[in-house]
Amino acid sequence: MTRQTPTGARQDARLTHQSADTERVLGQIERGEVRAGPEAAREIAAKAEAAYGAAWATDRAWADALASLTDTTSKDCRS
Repeated sequence: MTRQTPTGARQDARLTHQSADTERVLGQIERGEVRAGPEAAREIAAKAEAAYGAAWATDRAWADALASLTDTTSKDCRS
């Protein structure tokens, strides 16, 4: 899985080298030991919601209050 530079070729700084962890995780995905992708993410989210409750606010006022905390267009409170 690591990209090899041909013998005699100049090193290109743009080439990336995968870490041992990257190779391990990609191997686990290929072998089916772990799942990745949108369907797996939906299943994980459903299990977490069943175990811990909804992650997103269903109350409109509460959702608006949370959104205002991350609003990048609002004025800086320190000024």
